[in-house]
Amino acid sequence: MIFKVKVKFKSIVLKSNLMEVKNNFLGNKVVLVDKEKEVMEKPYDFKGKHIYKKPDICPFCVLHERENHKILYKDEEDWNVAVVPNKFPFVEHSYVVVHKIHDGNFHNFSYSEEFGKAVKFLYNKAEKLSRRALIFKNSGFLAGASLKHSHEQGILFEEKYYPIKDSDKVVKELKNLENEKLRINEYSFCPSVPIRGYETWVVFDSFNPGKIKEWKRLSHVFRALRKTLGDFDFNLVLYYDKEERFPVFAQILPRFSPIAGLELALKMYVNPIIPEKSAKRIRKNFEVIE
Repeated sequence: MIFKVKVKFKSIVLKSNLMEVKNNFLGNKVVLVDKEKEVMEKPYDFKGKHIYKKPDICPFCVLHERENHKILYKDEEDWNVAVVPNKFPFVEHSYVVVHKIHDGNFHNFSYSEEFGKAVKFLYNKAEKLSRRALIFKNSGFLAGASLKHSHEQGILFEEKYYPIKDSDKVVKELKNLENEKLRINEYSFCPSVPIRGYETWVVFDSFNPGKIKEWKRLSHVFRALRKTLGDFDFNLVLYYDKEERFPVFAQILPRFSPIAGLELALKMYVNPIIPEKSAKRIRKNFEVIE
């Protein structure tokens, strides 16, 4: 296959029999290349570096002791999860979901249920302010996290800034839950246009994030991903539609490398693992653990 991508005044021609260029549900351009073996065998000798100043004391671990810190929500008096204003916001109405346990994550059932309680609070707050809640998690340095302590973030946007502009694309993508090559189980699948290898969607039964009861689904899927990939950095984003054209779903994006120069220049994501292979491997490791 030969295709052209115009960047400013130049034209770049890429040739491959195993290459496709598609748009995902957010309109991002994705280059899908069945080159996983070659990419995984590339030599790497860099160790991770970052510009953040390491704190002497984890600010989230001592949150219980800070009486002057404004806690907007907590699940109980001696809380397991709390919501606080973001101390370093990029936009207004920015919040942090803090878990009591330092190194928790979604493969623990209790963690997923705590997350659900915070989601309900943020969603209800967004409704009162006539805004849309975008709730996400950055886990690990490659995913953009600055602190290891288990936490998520929520931003309450004006409607015009919500990232999903075309609900029809989401509805079309969600139909792949019935595609046996992309389906993992009855509520999870790998999307047909993944921007990262092993991208997985977890679909809930509700249209309203505040009414979801099946938060353990996240734990089941993360356990399967962990068996497939080992410990991995990831981003997670929770999406919903106020018009109820599609149910709430979580987009999980494993991160194995940062965005590279070619992707920045062409405004594309390059994914060396086709979704059918990802789904097959995750499906093989999927075990429902009650």
